[in-house]
Amino acid sequence: MPWADRPEFSHLTTPDRLRTAIETAGFEIDQWNDLTDPAATMMQTLLTLPPSTIGLQAFVPGFESKATNLTAALADGRLRAIQGLARTV
Repeated sequence: MPWADRPEFSHLTTPDRLRTAIETAGFEIDQWNDLTDPAATMMQTLLTLPPSTIGLQAFVPGFESKATNLTAALADGRLRAIQGLARTV
């Protein structure tokens, strides 16, 4: 997924499986927010900005296509942006 250059470098999971893994590891979820819609909107806005000489594009090979892929995946629901707050129990 968006940053992976090859499929074997992509290790995404579903929000439910992520939450289960966190809870199984001994944490209790205090907050669980799906921020996919605001993240998609923000990425769509960022893609409209003029190119800059500084930023991630200076360090990430293929940044433009990766940012485009990320934006498309957020917009069509293939990728979720989850914000979680957990504490040990």
